[in-house]
Amino acid sequence: MDIKFRFGSGNIGSGVTIHDNHNIQRTLNTTKHELGHWLLGGNHPYTDGTSSNNGLDYRIPSIMQHGQNQGLSATAAERERLGWITVPEITSTTTGLELDNFITTGEAYKYDATPTNSSDDEFYYITNHQKNSIYDDATNNTSDTGLFILHDKNSTDNSSSNRMLVSDGDYIWDEDGTMDSPWDNDPSNGILQLSVFYKDYPSQNGINFTQMLYSSTQSKYEKLFAYEEDGDTTNAAFFQGHGFISTFNKDSSPLFSSITNPAAKDWSGSEVDFGLHVKNQSGNKITFDVDVSYDPYTISENTTWDGHIFLDDNVTVQSGNKLTIKPNTTVYLADGKSINVYGELATDNVVFTAMDNNWSGITFQSGSDGHIKNSLIEKVHSYGGAAIRVYNTTNTIVFHDNVLRDITGAAKGIYLSNAGTVYIYNNDIQDLTNNAIEVYNSNAKIFNNFIKNYSGSGVYASSYADVVFSSTSSPYYKGENTIAGGKYGIRTGYQATLNAGSSSSFASENRIANQTGSGWAHIYRSGSGSTTYGQYNYYKPYNGSGGVAPSITGSGGTISYQPWLTSDPNPNIGFKSVATAENEQQQISKAMRLRYDSKYPEAAAILGHLIATSEEKHIIRQSLIQYGWLARMSSDETYTGFLESKEETFHRGDLEATVMSMLATIYFNQKKHRKALEKLDELYTKYPKSEHAFQASVLAGYVAENAGDRRQAQEYLQRASTLHSVSLKAKEKEQLLSGLQFYLNTKSSEVNSEPYAKQEKVDGNNTNVTLSNYPNPFNPTTNITFTLPERVQVTLVVYDMLGRKVATLVDEVLSAGQQTVPFDAANLSNGMYLYKLRAGGQEIVNKMTLIK
Repeated sequence: MDIKFRFGSGNIGSGVTIHDNHNIQRTLNTTKHELGHWLLGGNHPYTDGTSSNNGLDYRIPSIMQHGQNQGLSATAAERERLGWITVPEITSTTTGLELDNFITTGEAYKYDATPTNSSDDEFYYITNHQKNSIYDDATNNTSDTGLFILHDKNSTDNSSSNRMLVSDGDYIWDEDGTMDSPWDNDPSNGILQLSVFYKDYPSQNGINFTQMLYSSTQSKYEKLFAYEEDGDTTNAAFFQGHGFISTFNKDSSPLFSSITNPAAKDWSGSEVDFGLHVKNQSGNKITFDVDVSYDPYTISENTTWDGHIFLDDNVTVQSGNKLTIKPNTTVYLADGKSINVYGELATDNVVFTAMDNNWSGITFQSGSDGHIKNSLIEKVHSYGGAAIRVYNTTNTIVFHDNVLRDITGAAKGIYLSNAGTVYIYNNDIQDLTNNAIEVYNSNAKIFNNFIKNYSGSGVYASSYADVVFSSTSSPYYKGENTIAGGKYGIRTGYQATLNAGSSSSFASENRIANQTGSGWAHIYRSGSGSTTYGQYNYYKPYNGSGGVAPSITGSGGTISYQPWLTSDPNPNIGFKSVATAENEQQQISKAMRLRYDSKYPEAAAILGHLIATSEEKHIIRQSLIQYGWLARMSSDETYTGFLESKEETFHRGDLEATVMSMLATIYFNQKKHRKALEKLDELYTKYPKSEHAFQASVLAGYVAENAGDRRQAQEYLQRASTLHSVSLKAKEKEQLLSGLQFYLNTKSSEVNSEPYAKQEKVDGNNTNVTLSNYPNPFNPTTNITFTLPERVQVTLVVYDMLGRKVATLVDEVLSAGQQTVPFDAANLSNGMYLYKLRAGGQEIVNKMTLIK
């Protein structure tokens, strides 16, 4: 085919010249392209303006595109120049913008990418392509539907440059040789070779599949005709979008900003404070928000990340907002940067890694919620910090099926401080320069983890901690943790409880294999008043034969480690059976098990009896500590009152100090900050030169900061640093002080002008409705408990995370007092559910997690 037309006269206008032997569509496209020259002028604007690339850098689906993929439809910029449409300019932060299908409506928006420069005309053009017309050939992938973003540097003429910002992202590309071209119709001079390109690594400064790639093999720029992924090579016109996704939509790449890939930048490479967030789609219409002063590091609304996220600064998820990170996302953080969660963080199959050398970890702050699962966390370097930290939250946090590795700078793997219940299971934690898991004044359920190559302890139940190697519910009653290659396997601190096996079927069958030599041990008792259970476990030297008695160091607290297993536990090998009579230590273990099952009255009866009748001081101390945890987990003030009565019973001495410290943790848990500080100050005054005084000062620092009194928190830190105790080792003291200092450093620098102002009343009747469930997570049943101040109409409804009602549990008038309603989720899928209680004029919504 050879068609020639000429428009205009002399040198005015463009001609139409077609030499084509491909197909009718190609002929139509080429005709429209040449007509475009007549309408819009000469040149091909979709380049970066450099001659070295032959003016063919960017493959844009438009009538002015030069080369193989001329489009059937003009872009928004071209239509605007022709006067066919008027494109509204976004000049302010706006929510609820809508765009219908561009091909049928011509709707579009534009944003000035250099708003401070009035002399240029550089814009982002935003259009919606739904691929429901043959003329909608923005890309040749029918699944590629959503918002397209065209970056137009010179929107009023045909000079360079234009480029597509595709959600597939920018990369540094590399080559894997060449292949024969399937389109070479004249091989007489040798078959044309195509360079085979593949994505080496993502980079906000890289290029995307629509651009020309430089082939060092052939010393020229080429289109992406041959693409390799996972060892498979496909030859097609990939630069036209075959197999790639370019669009931004609510299900894939809903966010476009300076931290995403591609990044919101101007043509010179400077960041643009622009954020686009796709919210919803109904039919062909897409709803989205834009922010012209977008701060991607402050999550102030529910936000979703996916693809590649590059963070040059610290991220804060504000209270009441949720950050969801979608599967297969990689988050790159700059040196020393971190993610701080005050709202909710939900991740599944995500990689957190360093942009360059290392970063500083993820912290769940006061009141936060969420989970991290099936994810990789690596290259964390934080002195006194941790890869994952949880501070001062009563919500249930879950970490499972993750890999934590390459944790340096004396950073811990997972560190809990003043937290509620945290589930840690099925994780692989390796290569650390500190403790793999450390728990301070928190409740942790740790099971089925693989912990290896750490410098401190595999699991350290620090001061006031309650740690159990069990989910305390079916099917994960046993511990089945593997802890190997560190200095200490398990360790307990001041007035802490660590249940790493109290019967053959509960918290047991852990495999603990530590290094040998001076100062190394399977079990380290490092705090007075501590309780350690390590029965029915398999102990072995790291490089020796197993089934031996555990090596034990330290002298604080009490320990039960007999019997131990003589064979490595697996389905083919039985366990050594040892029948022993029930003693007081076993009664404590039984009470703990009852407490885990929420059978508080039965547990209280056993512990109360031991406190009243035992002649062994260590048994009384352990019972008081367990009673303290019972009071913290139950909403029944009777248990707190019982402990308050014991202050006079054990007037003066170590047992009184135990009672006082447990009461302080209970008040702290109840957010009665002033009362907690009064008790801790009293403890410090009564026992000024003991470990009790030091531990009270450290805990008081956390309490004061949690109440908003930064000045007093710093004073408590200073006081603790001046205290000395023979029973407290210097290294442990340093770790506790650095932990408090690190916590204070991560909190807001603003000081509350009215600390304790919002504290609950410590006296009088509480007229508020309460709501909770236990166990949580659960499988498949849980009990939802609520307290009513008066007789009132009550509804209790369960919803899934999409807002769909899955069960109505209560819809009737109920009497005042505590009510318990069972919920059976046997027919529901794993995941998080909401349960809403409406009682009179009050409404409460909580979350629970089903794990089968």
